[in-house]
Amino acid sequence: MEKVKVAAVQAAPVFLDTEATVELVEKLVTEAAAAGAGLIVFPETFVPTYPDWIWRAKPWQDSGEYYGRLLEGSVVVPGPVTEALGRVAREAGAYLAIGVNEKESRGSTIYNTLLYFDDAGHLLGKHRKLVPTGPERLVWGYGDRSTLTVIETPFGRVGGLICWENYMPLARAAMYAQGIDIWLAPTWDTGDDWVATLRHIAREGRVHVIGCAACQHSRDVPAGMPERARCTPMPMTTGCARATRRSSRRTAACSPGRWSERQESSTRSSTPPARARGAAPWTRSVTIHGLTCSIFR
Repeated sequence: MEKVKVAAVQAAPVFLDTEATVELVEKLVTEAAAAGAGLIVFPETFVPTYPDWIWRAKPWQDSGEYYGRLLEGSVVVPGPVTEALGRVAREAGAYLAIGVNEKESRGSTIYNTLLYFDDAGHLLGKHRKLVPTGPERLVWGYGDRSTLTVIETPFGRVGGLICWENYMPLARAAMYAQGIDIWLAPTWDTGDDWVATLRHIAREGRVHVIGCAACQHSRDVPAGMPERARCTPMPMTTGCARATRRSSRRTAACSPGRWSERQESSTRSSTPPARARGAAPWTRSVTIHGLTCSIFR
């Protein structure tokens, strides 16, 4: 089995703009591949954004335009957007896992979906989140067991679950039964309890775990959006990216203000150099039980 460098990309999408977000994905994938990444992981529903407003907007009153634009920008699978993402993976020569808002060619149901592309640009599979969490049910439909997908790669079997469906024991068991080696956990969660979840999965399944969330601020939301102040308070949200090795004794964590490498009871941290808006993201790499993970911000 080959070794692989994994890039967990922490970035903000271009809010509800699918075309511009795909262009951003191309830029970030190119940077990650140039740094040697063979597997590049993006956060939950990166295209065209995670609908964070659902946690604070009044249903049916404040968020109509938000939902309309989300539906318009959601991705038909397969379709033109997946073709563009496949081209990005092919040109980078890397495997790509990316979260999208998926819609069917007919109807108005949106799904929280994780797409897998190989290094030749082929769409190998997709997973739809089984049960949306809380108010997510106002925008997303339910997935089913037919998309509990594991893909074969030269560096092992890759698959995973999205955000809080990682708390579903039978879903995890279904993934373990397929011999998964690298577990992807794209998410919107950022708390310490989530780190414990990733460590538990690493120990329970004897897998490498890559957790990756977006980093988004209310300033990323266009000023003309209705009820902007209430739907996207300052700050809107901040994400993190994490990689946990099988033994679960060591977690590499990237948070907005620092890079930290936590090992048992000790913590060592350093602050990345400041950079101007639009400058190339900083990156740190850590090798976890033969798996090298690069965190980009």
